[in-house]
Amino acid sequence: MTTQAMKICQAAEQLSPIERIEVIEHLFYSLDSKSKREKIDSSWAEESELRLSAYE
Repeated sequence: MTTQAMKICQAAEQLSPIERIEVIEHLFYSLDSKSKREKIDSSWAEESELRLSAYE
């Protein structure tokens, strides 16, 4: 890991757990194209609805 990346990680460790999750999500989603991310989000929404229906 580069020095710059290490500094970013150390700074991130000072954030609240929720803020760290938000940073992680942002970085994770930045790896995919927007269209792919939208497809994944849509698939998860559909899956959530199916699971809720099954539960009810």
